[in-house]
Amino acid sequence: MKRRFENKIIIGLTGGAGSGKSSVAEYIMSGHDGEFIHCDVIAHELMEPGGATYEPLLKEYGKGIMEPGSNRISRKALTLAVKDSPKGFERLNEITHPRVTEEVLKRMEASDHKVLIIEAALLIESGISKLCDDVWYIYAYEEERISRIRASRDWSVEKIKEIFENQLSEEEFRKGATFVLENHDGSETWKKEADERIMLLDAIQ
Repeated sequence: MKRRFENKIIIGLTGGAGSGKSSVAEYIMSGHDGEFIHCDVIAHELMEPGGATYEPLLKEYGKGIMEPGSNRISRKALTLAVKDSPKGFERLNEITHPRVTEEVLKRMEASDHKVLIIEAALLIESGISKLCDDVWYIYAYEEERISRIRASRDWSVEKIKEIFENQLSEEEFRKGATFVLENHDGSETWKKEADERIMLLDAIQ
């Protein structure tokens, strides 16, 4: 394995909802001079007026996706418009993924941090995983994931399971990853494994 940048380690985080990706990212940032690049946040920033996807989205879906009395795009209205369009989310992804990837690459190149953590809901599907030296699949038991989500959001078990069904399967996550980190409640083992993996990546040129 050859790193993309000799002086940086690029780690992509993926995994189902509630797997604990944010906890892993926070740990890496605190102990390894890390910077967190959240692709979903970038996607929202690019939708703002003047952003790279603002005009393409308006051209594709029309002014009906704008917030009433505002020049900003309503994410709720955009979602409804996408669902009603012939190509559905395929076309939305065609518009957003390349532009998000371009912005991620710019931030990677500009960063002066040693470790960059890239997280995206569709890290593997979007192709952003190809920018990473290592793709970590954060795994946790389904019951734990449900419990974590319910603790932070007032969602029913049925809604949470519906979200799970729309994400990659465990087999697909494992296939797209280069490293699996098990993040179960009450266990600190994953921290030691994360440290060891980063040390290994640091040794590779």
